[in-house]
Amino acid sequence: MAKAYGDTDDLVADPDVDLVAVVTSVPGHHQLILAALAAGKHVITEWPVGTSTAQTEEILDAARRAGMRTAVGLQARMNPSVVRAMHLLRTGTLGRGGRRHRILLHCRFRGRGGRR
Repeated sequence: MAKAYGDTDDLVADPDVDLVAVVTSVPGHHQLILAALAAGKHVITEWPVGTSTAQTEEILDAARRAGMRTAVGLQARMNPSVVRAMHLLRTGTLGRGGRRHRILLHCRFRGRGGRR
């Protein structure tokens, strides 16, 4: 049966929920992951886990204390657009050599029965 939740607390309190997928922007990861772990839920989130090493270590400690597993998705690293952009940056074809770059890509995906 499909369910909807008014807030995070309702979601993590549901005994039928075993795993929480945190799909917010990175600044929201920390609070949501800690709430899920405290409620005894496994968690999957996209990288980076937190906004700092300290946040990520706190999440790791909370998972260990709770006996829960966490997983970090890295799907964008092998996205053909990301691979190509990284190649262009490394070879100096794009950008200035020797500088670190952040890449923001907007990807459109077509789901089953969906349109582009």
